[in-house]
Amino acid sequence: MIPFSDINAIRSGRSRRDGAFSLIEVVIAVGMVSFAVITTIGLMPVGLGALHRAMDSTEEGQIVREIGAQVFLTPYSQLATNFSGATFYYDQDGVLLTNSPAARPSGTRYWVATTVTTPVFPGSSGATGLMNSLSTVHIQFMAGATTNATSSNSYNLQVPNSGN
Repeated sequence: MIPFSDINAIRSGRSRRDGAFSLIEVVIAVGMVSFAVITTIGLMPVGLGALHRAMDSTEEGQIVREIGAQVFLTPYSQLATNFSGATFYYDQDGVLLTNSPAARPSGTRYWVATTVTTPVFPGSSGATGLMNSLSTVHIQFMAGATTNATSSNSYNLQVPNSGN
């Protein structure tokens, strides 16, 4: 006696094997999935590199903003004393380790060197009053786990003499 499911398959002209995947179909499906997975894995280093650069940029902005706040809170008469030739060291989270010009402390990820100069105004050779009215704080930001910086950016802050 023929089972009922086989009778319906015989009537429709199909056998029971028509519902399964062939070996060729399985190989093509595995190949397509493999291609997608390998492509995704291949893009991960690019994405991680972009993430690392974005984190460095964020920390850089925070550190420069912090130094800028310190510069603008410092009395103008002490600006050159506090910031000319100063070096600030920060860890990977942007936390200040030390501002000593001595040896670089362990755990340093970012470091900042600052200098203070008086800008030269065009045609100001006879205007000595201008020399005491504005200073430029140059901030050289460097990032890298070793003493060789992997990135370096410069910022200039114009600090007016506000009478303090």
